[in-house]
Amino acid sequence: MFEVMGIPIAPDSAFKIPEKNLDWFYTDWMDTQESQCILHYQKKSFEDYVEKLRNIYSKRRIFAHLVSPLIEHILLGKSPYYRT
Repeated sequence: MFEVMGIPIAPDSAFKIPEKNLDWFYTDWMDTQESQCILHYQKKSFEDYVEKLRNIYSKRRIFAHLVSPLIEHILLGKSPYYRT
């Protein structure tokens, strides 16, 4: 999502390194395949959602790109896992 907003993604070392791949959980997106098969509630894909955000943030991306080094510095400074 950072990339969508024009901010580079932080290195993996800024995040908790999980013991197993299933431990990664960044947002409220989860595997909903089984519930979708039963309920048919999802009408759009994750890719559709990302594209919608790209359109919303298209003009803001220019500004975010300009200040991205500062944003990255602040975010990495808040990570308890990242050490320079």
